[in-house]
Amino acid sequence: MRAGDQFHIVNRGKVSFDADAFSLLYLPIIGKDAYVVYQLLRTFYQGRIMDLLDYLDCSVNDFEEATERLSAIGLIRIAEDGGDEFYIELMSPLAFDDFMADDFYKQLLAYYIGEQKVSALSFREELKGQEISKKFSDVYPVQFDKGPSIRASRSNFDLYNFKKIMRDRSIRFNDEGADTLSIVSMADKFGLDWFELFTLATENLNEDQTINTSRMLDKLSVKASGQAKTTDLTVTEREIIRTAKAHKPEDFLLRLKKQKNTSITDDEKHLLVDLGKFNISPEVQNLIFYYYLAVQQKANINRNQAQNLANDWTASKILTAEQAIERIRSWGAQQKEKQAKQLQTKPAFAQKQVKKAPEWSNSNYVNQTTAEEQAELDRIREEALRKIEGDK
Repeated sequence: MRAGDQFHIVNRGKVSFDADAFSLLYLPIIGKDAYVVYQLLRTFYQGRIMDLLDYLDCSVNDFEEATERLSAIGLIRIAEDGGDEFYIELMSPLAFDDFMADDFYKQLLAYYIGEQKVSALSFREELKGQEISKKFSDVYPVQFDKGPSIRASRSNFDLYNFKKIMRDRSIRFNDEGADTLSIVSMADKFGLDWFELFTLATENLNEDQTINTSRMLDKLSVKASGQAKTTDLTVTEREIIRTAKAHKPEDFLLRLKKQKNTSITDDEKHLLVDLGKFNISPEVQNLIFYYYLAVQQKANINRNQAQNLANDWTASKILTAEQAIERIRSWGAQQKEKQAKQLQTKPAFAQKQVKKAPEWSNSNYVNQTTAEEQAELDRIREEALRKIEGDK
């Protein structure tokens, strides 16, 4: 967008506008620049961007950012034609009651001005005395085939059901304001409905049963970018991943320890708590346990070493069991390559010689000594015994 570009308002004069509601409800969300830009667009029909900038006393970048905020909140639609012309459709702001009836918009406003102020805005004084209002049918004798339609909420995400099932399953927000915005943003960005997001949320809970929206976003981002590749996994690796995804960390650790006929140590109990505080998904925590107990064949897990590994995987954006398996596999390949190079550089006399066990130690060994050989062995043994007796 440049100062010399043309703009056209395609529906000037066809927008309902409540100045009080717009100021009270939208200004805290969109900010002063976007607030002024919207009202200025209502008075123009067409012109150059610089005409608007002269009124606004701002830069092209500021103006473009303001239009982005307006389009994101649903107050304008904007299209570019040929790179130097912009067509803008103004959308009517929600009426006060519609805004307050929308869970998402109400929560969004609370995020900026606080719950108390939103509650104060929502307060409605009731009528006093006996109501004498008339029904429509009492005054207008008109027959309708269909009832009057009510405008649907702009938010397609069913926040009500999302919160309801959370309460039913004793799951909580960590920060309701920020988490709600994150949840709705993920629904919008990745095209998910409320149940799909709730399922993802249950897979990414903190130890205190609060939703970890950061981990949810990481998971969705990985899936969208196609980083979690499973085509080249072995059958064993797929089974490990399936098991890691199906069990909680404490259950997975217990299974590994039972295979070794050992119990969970105090250090490992503390480690479970530690990893729960990291921004690491349960399936990746399970692969940390698997690495030490199955790959490294340790009897117990060293708490400090596991914490260092957790930090490394967090910094490396290891977000899924598939990525963790890939990292473990790459370490194994590097170790084999290192050992091969070390073997090649050692002199022949320094290389470890493999000693064969004597044949007679084999349980399947068959004695093939002949009668003559056995007689000679007996003669040598008798001479040796006589010599020993004569030396006494």
